[in-house]
Amino acid sequence: MKRIKMTVAALLVAGSLTSTGLAFGGPNDRLAQVNVIKSDAKKVKLQTPGNVEMVLVDDNGTVLYKGEIRTKDGKATSVNLTNLPDGHYFLTAANNEFWMSQGLTIHNNQVSIDPQNKSSLVKPTLVTVGKNKFKLNVDGSEKVNVAIYDQVNALVFSQSYEKGEVPKFDLNRLPIGGYTFVVGPDFKQFTEQIIVSR
Repeated sequence: MKRIKMTVAALLVAGSLTSTGLAFGGPNDRLAQVNVIKSDAKKVKLQTPGNVEMVLVDDNGTVLYKGEIRTKDGKATSVNLTNLPDGHYFLTAANNEFWMSQGLTIHNNQVSIDPQNKSSLVKPTLVTVGKNKFKLNVDGSEKVNVAIYDQVNALVFSQSYEKGEVPKFDLNRLPIGGYTFVVGPDFKQFTEQIIVSR
């Protein structure tokens, strides 16, 4: 695992975040509304449908900036990369509904956005298919890990699934009570609470 550390660049980037007036479309397809758009030589705009945690890391996994971006009325947030040297970077945006990572390259005092280097994941959907029976719909990940914890946070189930598989769970053998599903690939986990009843 790559070592994560804060650098002086975090202060430089943090001081350059400002809201701008760029608006975007409809409320239904939240992930389609997450974009990184070039706005100047070494500036980009992060366009999101709501509040997100933004993280900027370099190619070595070093965290250069981590903070919450609060958007209002569909406005984008400007990210100033002026103080970063030439290299490859990743800008991620996530909340409880989605995760997105966009690759950026800075070369000769210019930032470029690589459309082929974008990854995204929508929160998996846990669907009830019977009494204490569920299926998990997952979109956008090659591999997903599923863990189920009981009320005292003890692990009762853990397994990985490949893309295209539709995991199904029959929880009728578990004691009555609340359980937490933790679902997602290694880089982003989503949680969902369920109740097992009789």
